Amino acid sequence: MALADPQTFGSSTLNLIRPEPTRSTYQNSDGDIRLIVSYQQDKQKTRYLVRAEADSVETDPLTGASKLVVLSAYVVIDQPALGISDTEAKDHTLNLLTWLSASSAANLVKVLANQH
Repeated sequence: MALADPQTFGSSTLNLIRPEPTRSTYQNSDGDIRLIVSYQQDKQKTRYLVRAEADSVETDPLTGASKLVVLSAYVVIDQPALGISDTEAKDHTLNLLTWLSASSAANLVKVLANQH
């Protein structure tokens, strides 16, 4: 089942372009920003994936040629089939997202600066 259509992502409006049974893809009108929401289920766990992609055309400094590059950021949640409720999975995931985004995203900035 798909989320609401359209989705707001930052300042972009993303429309559902590819609904599939276990995956939905949303995209802006220019086609350069995408949000992919999916899940995979087996006997041990369900894996949920939320992925954001942004395309950009950049100039290769060595050759001068234009090249398409893609930035992607995603959250993967592996929820065991037994013992962990949806509420616990939500709370745990929100703790991670809060840790990344707290204090003007200070920890995310540190991770992007290769700190660990």
